[in-house]
Amino acid sequence: MEKPSTTTLADTNDLISIASKKELVLHENYMFIYHSQLEEIQSVVKKGEIGEVRLYRITFGFPQRAANDFRYNKTLGGGALLDAGGYCLKYANWLLGGDAHVISAQANYLEGFEVDMYGSAIMADSDGHIAQLAFGMDNDYRCDIEIWGSNGTITSGRILTAPAGFVPTYSIKKNQDIEIRQLSADDTFFKSIQRFVACMENASVRIEEYNLLKKQEELVEEFKYLCK
Repeated sequence: MEKPSTTTLADTNDLISIASKKELVLHENYMFIYHSQLEEIQSVVKKGEIGEVRLYRITFGFPQRAANDFRYNKTLGGGALLDAGGYCLKYANWLLGGDAHVISAQANYLEGFEVDMYGSAIMADSDGHIAQLAFGMDNDYRCDIEIWGSNGTITSGRILTAPAGFVPTYSIKKNQDIEIRQLSADDTFFKSIQRFVACMENASVRIEEYNLLKKQEELVEEFKYLCK
């Protein structure tokens, strides 16, 4: 399914119920989550090269598109949260270990548009680790992760949109010393298909995918609730 798979938690729960009874796969195609660069960056963090993590910051936004773009149509599930924000929520939850929650949220609107055009949020895990998120559809293009540690900072662009064959890089800054390092190229579309096949072949993987789908929509619902 294209992301987002639904626009409400109730619809997601209905889909999961139907799929579970019929032993069918539900796979939401957030391809970026399969890119090897995510694990490679995390390995640097886990080795302690930047010390203890103080903050994750994820930004994803792009300029306005044509006025008739579906992203600006509320009845079609448009809006920055569902389009760009979903990426940030999913990546932050992955970074924070899978049990994170949205604790602060802001959706912003522009005159002439019926949907949210940009927004921001704070997510936290049970140990108090924090991720700041910012996203939008009326923004200078950014697709970045910043991991600020006690002894250094990692920054990388194209973290959510690296195409097949693209060689990403990251910078590691320790006070005023900056080093640029390469990451591995990857093919996230192919790996997403592999995950889909694994869901078909293995019931436990299929159930895991149901749970990931539900968690993603729960985070979206938490964001929307905090914006009321």
